[in-house]
Parts: sequence; C-alpha cells; structure tokens
Amino acid sequence: MKSSPIVYSTLILLFITCFHIMDFNAMAQKPPASNEKNKEDVQKKTSDEFSEQSTFHTLDSIISGINELESRRKKEKRNLRQARTDEQKAAILSKMKKIHRQIGSHKKDFERIATGVDPEIFESGPGEEFDWQQEVLDLLGPVLQELKTMTARPRQIEKLRSLADYYRNQLKIITKALTNLKMLIRKTDDKKIRNQLKVTKNDWEIRSGQIENQLTIVKYQLDEKAKEKKSIIESTQNVVRIFFKSRGRNLFFAIITFFSVFLALRIFYRLIYRFSPLHRQGRRSFYVRLADVFYHFLTAFGAFGTSLIVLYVSGDWVLLSISIIFLLGVGWTARQGLARFWEQIKLLLNLGTVREDERLIYNGIPWKVISLNLYSHLENPALQIGHIRLPLRDLVDLASRPCMQNDPWFPCKLYDWIILSDDIFGQVVAQTPDMVQVKQIGGSIKTYNTLDFLSLNPENLSVNFRLRILFGIDYAHQAQSTNVIPKKMTKFIRGQLKDEGYGGYVKKLRVEFIQAGASSLDMEILADFSGKAARYYNRLSRLLQRMATDACNYYGWVIPFTQMTLHQADAKESKSSENYNETLTLSYEEMGVKGP
Repeated sequence: MKSSPIVYSTLILLFITCFHIMDFNAMAQKPPASNEKNKEDVQKKTSDEFSEQSTFHTLDSIISGINELESRRKKEKRNLRQARTDEQKAAILSKMKKIHRQIGSHKKDFERIATGVDPEIFESGPGEEFDWQQEVLDLLGPVLQELKTMTARPRQIEKLRSLADYYRNQLKIITKALTNLKMLIRKTDDKKIRNQLKVTKNDWEIRSGQIENQLTIVKYQLDEKAKEKKSIIESTQNVVRIFFKSRGRNLFFAIITFFSVFLALRIFYRLIYRFSPLHRQGRRSFYVRLADVFYHFLTAFGAFGTSLIVLYVSGDWVLLSISIIFLLGVGWTARQGLARFWEQIKLLLNLGTVREDERLIYNGIPWKVISLNLYSHLENPALQIGHIRLPLRDLVDLASRPCMQNDPWFPCKLYDWIILSDDIFGQVVAQTPDMVQVKQIGGSIKTYNTLDFLSLNPENLSVNFRLRILFGIDYAHQAQSTNVIPKKMTKFIRGQLKDEGYGGYVKKLRVEFIQAGASSLDMEILADFSGKAARYYNRLSRLLQRMATDACNYYGWVIPFTQMTLHQADAKESKSSENYNETLTLSYEEMGVKGP
C-alpha cells in the first residue's frame, strides 16, 4: 500500500487544524472562572438529589415487589391445602419454591442498594478454591442459553408430543383399571367391598378426567404450534431480522472497530516507517527492529482488544463469550507452532538464519534480502520484474550468506546469446522469476520454466566464446605437421576471417598439432571470439571448417579419408598350405559404409 507523502501530510495538517479549532471553541465557550465553581456546586447538589430520589424510588419498587410475592405465596399455600392429587401438590410446591427464591433475591437487592455493599461477600468464606470447571461453565453459560433459545420451538413441540403419548398411555391403563373395577363391582355380593370398590372407581374416574383434560390441553398447544409454523424463507427472514436488531448490530460494530483500529495502526506504522529518521537511515538497528516487533504485537492486541470492549460495552455476553473462546482456541492452536513463531521473531530482529543485505537461494534462484518484515522484500537485479514479496514464515527454513562483489545473480542477462544442454541456441528475450524465453535463429521462441532453464546449464556466449575445430592431414606431410603447417594454417585462416568481415571479433587464434592418429595427423583450430560475435556462433563454426579445407587446397595438403585395416590369419581353405598375412586397405566409401 503506497501512498503519497503529500496526502499523508495533508491529513496530518487537517487533523491538527481540527484539533486547534475544537480547542479554540472550547476556550471561547469557557465560562468565567468566578462562576465556574458555583455552577459545579449546583450541578453536584442537583446530581446528589436526583441520585437520592432514584434510590428511594428503586427501594420502594423492591418493597412493592416483595409484598406482591408474599401475597402470591399465601395464595399458593391455600391452594396446597385444597389440592387432591400428588401432581397438583408437586406443581404448587414448585411454584412456592420459585416465589421463595424471588423474595430472597429481592431482599438481597434491597440490602445491596440501601447499604451500597454486596451482601454476597459475607456468604463466601475466605480462600475459596478456584474451580476452573465452574468458571468454564459460567463462560459458556450465555452461549448455551442462546442455543437453547434458538432451539426452543422444536424442543417444545417434541416435549408436547412426548406428553401426549404419555397421557394416552395413562388413559389406556386407567381404562383397563376401570374395566376391572366395574367387573368386580358386578360380581361381589359383599356390601363393604362393593362400597370400597365404588370409592376406588370414583377416584380413578377423577384421575381419568384430569388426564383427559391434560391431553386436551397438550393437543391444543400442539395445534397452536402447528399454526405458528412458517415457511423456511419466512423463518430465515425472521431469524436474520432478529439477529441484526441485536447481536448482528453488535457484531457489525465489533468487526468495523477491529478493522478500523487495525488499519489505523498499520497506516500510522507506514507513516513512521516513511518519515522516521531511524527508519530512513538505511540499515535498522536492533532496537528499532525490537520496537517494530512490539508495534506489530500492539496492532494485533489493540484491534482484538477494542473489539472485545465494544461487545462488553454493548452487554452482549454471548458474542463476548464466543470471541473469548475463539481467542483461547487460537492461542491453544498456536501453542504447537510456538517454536516456529519464535524463529519468525528472530528473523524480524535480524538475528535468524536469513538477514538483510545477504544472499539466499529461493526456488533455485539467488535473491538479495532487501528488507525483513511481515512481508519480506527480495530482489534479483538480473531478472525482469526481479522483486518478490514473501511472508515471513516462508523464510524460516532458508539460510542466507553475505554477498560477494562478483556474485552472479543469473547465468545470463536479457538479450544474451546462449547454448543449452538440449542443443538449443538462441537469444534470451525474456527472463523473469517464472519463465525464460529464448528466440532461436529464424524467429521461433522457446519458453522454459526458470528452474528447468537453469537445469539445462546455459552457456553464455555473449561474454566470450571459443570454437574448436578438428581436422587431419595425410602422413605424407609428416615433416611439416608440427611447425610449418600450424603457422601457415593460422595465417591463412586469420586472413580469411578478416576478408569475411569477422576479423574484429577474433581475440585469439591458433592451430596446434594434437596427435598422430591411425589414419591422419590430427590438428586442432582454437579460435576465441568476442561476445559481440555470439549471434554468428554456428556460422563461424562452419566458416572455420571451410577455411581449413581451403588452406589444405591452397597449400596442397592432402586430407586423408578414414581407413580400416583387416588382419587375416591362418587361411585353412587356401590353396597354399603356408600361413600368410594379407593386409587389405579399403575405404569406407568403397564398402558402401558411412565413416565415423
């Protein structure tokens, strides 16, 4: 992210101007010193009176709530005396316990507001042990409660269905019991037994009526839930609407706060990096690097911290709990990469295996380390677009060394002529970190991946190059082969190259006797050319072959053809019984075989 210094300067000046304007307005609106103290006293007195009124109003509301709860508890006591079945009694007792807890809570609130002290501090003993499981449950409580709220409707429907099935089974049992009681009443003649059976039958009929009423209520509730059922689209819209009315809004502001603080701190860091004399002096000292590392940590913690503060201020404990759990998960995951993280910190401090202004090999290509940062800058001056940015983690496993003055950064430069090990000869027309293009004679272009290009061991002809041409002369010129012929050949070829227009490219030329071969006396032409003649590499090779032949023709030196000697021993089928050796000298041309 590159920004003009003029833009940054303008923003800074605008901020300073606004600050001074606000300060000036504040000074202009400042009341006289004599009246300021009186005004503060009046405001303080008014605030205290308002606080007292609010306190008494709150205490009065709590007392009213306690009295109402006491009335409800008395009413439930009367209902408990009139209850007949165990189920009714259990329900009433449950309500009474709930009312009792509410009364206790109200009384604690009354004490807390009236005394200004939390009474619960007297309930906990000194030095209580820390229960991390309970703390985790407290932390996860809002999240679990939110999940329960989100799944309340399907859980309620399932609960009602279970209750309906339960009541149906109860009715079946009661029906069976009543059938048995009616049968016994018809069969018995004992008046006492019949009366007791009738009492029992009456109780079971009452129970049957109660269960039928419960079943009717459950069916009605199921029908109501079925009527409330909406389509998936409507349900989704409602969920989204409710979410963005409360938690969605809080989440949005938390995310906006995170990115705002993060970007503001990053821009501020770039301003420091651009205009600070400690950063502009070139090589950064250890303490400057340490300050940069600290600032990176401050940026991350500041962005996360302000987001959590937004959630805390908004009172959204669900999102706050989820955020804290997320941070704990990130910390637990980062624990495994702590060693690698420490190596990255060492790189930022320029104390690791890779250091600034040194040379390293990345993907088979040498690079100079220009700067080490969260995204490090590497450079290769011999490549087009020879700049890359790498995340710091990619440099952890690499190592650098000091740069030497004559270190090669690439085997060739743009527009150099090269020969590859796959016999491709041409001019380099493009070389980047990704690919190299070679333009061959005739105009065709061959493209290589940069690593594949380097694996072909390119030979750069644009620096200087040598041509080696082998030829042989007949043994008839043996006496002149080591001295006279090399000198005449050198002089003749030099003159020919000059006549052809290539004399200015010759740096060194000589002809040397190599060896006495099987069929000829072997000579070698060694011609060193300037890199400017690299494009004529193949042509010069052919010219030297032709000039060597012209020299032989000019001086009358015979060029022998390759010969093969056959030794024939012990001819058993010969007409003569004597052993003889017959030497046959046959040319390859006469045999119809191409020579080596």
